[in-house]
Amino acid sequence: MTEIRILYDKTYSDNLTRDPKYFINLYEENKNLIEGADPSTANPDYDGILRLTSDYALSLSQYGSSRKAIPYLDKSIQLFKNSSVKDLTKVQMY
Repeated sequence: MTEIRILYDKTYSDNLTRDPKYFINLYEENKNLIEGADPSTANPDYDGILRLTSDYALSLSQYGSSRKAIPYLDKSIQLFKNSSVKDLTKVQMY
């Protein structure tokens, strides 16, 4: 199991709604891991990277850091556009 998958499972396995600050801290503590991962769609962790990045961007925006959120929202949009699945309900990690 990859480190991204372990982080993903730890974060989302209990289906709890989390405070935006939780995702901000989680992402920033694991920024090198998430942003250093292979960004290609062939990466088995691609969907996890997409969701972690998207939740971070949304959390920044919700927490009042809109200016900081913009590059991550752009990155999330690009990750989603590159994904072969266009319906998030079809992505196993959602």
